[in-house]
Parts: sequence; structure tokens; C-alpha cells
Amino acid sequence: ASILGSPAFHWWRQPIFARSFRVPGVVNRVVHCWTSSSTVTRCITVALGCTLVVAIALAPWVGGIASFCVLNLGLLGVLISAFAQHRRRNRDLERDRTTLDGVMRSMGQGLLVLNPDQTVRSSNHHAARLLGLEPAQLLHGTMSTILTRIPLSTETREDIDRRWSEAYGAAAERSSLELIVDTGVRRDVALELFSLHEQEHQGDIGIILRDITSERELERAKDELVAVVSHELRTPLSALVGFADLMLKRAFPLDRQKEFLGVMVQEGHRLTALINDFLDLQRMETGITPMMAQHIDLAEIL
Repeated sequence: ASILGSPAFHWWRQPIFARSFRVPGVVNRVVHCWTSSSTVTRCITVALGCTLVVAIALAPWVGGIASFCVLNLGLLGVLISAFAQHRRRNRDLERDRTTLDGVMRSMGQGLLVLNPDQTVRSSNHHAARLLGLEPAQLLHGTMSTILTRIPLSTETREDIDRRWSEAYGAAAERSSLELIVDTGVRRDVALELFSLHEQEHQGDIGIILRDITSERELERAKDELVAVVSHELRTPLSALVGFADLMLKRAFPLDRQKEFLGVMVQEGHRLTALINDFLDLQRMETGITPMMAQHIDLAEIL
């Protein structure tokens, strides 16, 4: 192998030198096949050549030409088996890579894989869509650069960098980070970080991106509902407590007492109706109370 790869041998291939010593053209063909062949083919060729030399040297002691043929055929079988196993392994690796690419493309969530230097090694198109970027802006880019390209809604870059550093430092504990991306449509995106525990990828970080807009909208609607209900409950309770306090501290004629008691009963019914409505909403949300859809005349209700 060292002879065939040496400069002297390539000099031997030169046309002038070949014509001077009348070297057959087959030499050039052999050398061309050697320089253009793969590493596996070169290894097989060198092994067969070494076996040929050893078999010729040992032929007088091991039975002549017959032993020489047996040795070569045996080694050839071993090399062919190793080469076939190498090809099968390459096919398996290619199939696994294709399967992994298909899984990443078909995922409903975004996926990023970071190198230890925080550069993106792998990503899918869902990750780019959730972050409001093009796929080419993610691959091989650093997270510090990517964060500056994301069209964020309200937060400053300093806050984002600080929260990213905290989440990245706690990736071994499956930390998380939320971003509000505004590409014309407000979107809440959750980034869940986790460490890759494979020996060949120590220090690599995976990130799963999820669209949590509907979840955050539901939480905001619940907060608004609680605020409205709290305000509506405060009004009848204030009337009940106020009239009861007046009747305890001062003496009123019987007709005024009846008037106060009438207001208290009215506010008590109103308070009961509000609580029942709130409980009905909770039952409908949990599915305990079924909802029946039907057409109604809104004018009659108003």
C-alpha cells in the first residue's frame, strides 16, 4: 500500500518514463483503479496480495499449489463476508437515518438538537414555524443568534438572554422556557430542554417546542371569569352585610325593617343565582352537564 501510494510510484506512471522502459499500459490501468477505489476495496486488495506472498513462501512446506489455493479461498471468503457485513451495516445506518428524518418531519411538535457550543445540529420545519423563522435560519446557527431573530411580542432581549441562560444551565433537570412570538398572530411557545445521555453525544441538548396558545388563552379566560364573578359576588354581599349591620345598630320602624329584609332576600337570591351559574360552568367544562345546541330567538331573550 505504501509503494502504490508513494510519489515514486506515481512518477513511474508518467508517460515518458513508461515509454522509455516500455512498461505495458496495464500498469496505468491498475494504478488508476487503485487511486479511484474505496478504502474497503483497497484493504481487500492489500490483504489478498499479502496472502499471495505468504502462500507462495509457504508452498514448499504446506503442500504446494493446493494449499496455496485453499489459503487464498479461505481468506477470500472471510474478506467477502466482512465486506457484506460492512455493506449491511451501512444499509442499516442509512435506513435508521431515513426513519429518524421521517419521524422528525412528521412530528406535530418542533425539535432542535444542540451541540455543546449551542449550535443547532438538527431541526424540523415545525420548530422554524413555531419560532417564526425559516428552516435555513436554524440549522448550524447559535441559539444566541436565533433568539435575536425571533419576532418576540413584549420581552426585551436582555430578559430573553437571561431566561435562556437559566434554562440551559438546568437542562439536566428538564427545564422549560416560554416565549411569546408575534408574526402577525400572537403565539405562546413552550421550549422544554433535556440532556442527551448517549456516550457519543455528551453535552448535547434537545429542545421540544410546543404551541401552548390555546392553553394560555384558556387560563386567561378563567382569570377574567374569576375577576368578573368576584366583582358580581361582592355587590350582593355588600348589600346583605350593610343592611344587616344597620338593623343591628339602630332601631327602625317595622315597615323599614320589612323593606330592608326584602332587599336582603332579593340580594340573597341574586347571590344564589350567580353561584349556581358558576357551578354550571364548571360542570359543563368537566363534561358532567351535557350541552344541548339549539336555535333560539335572541330578541325574545333580550
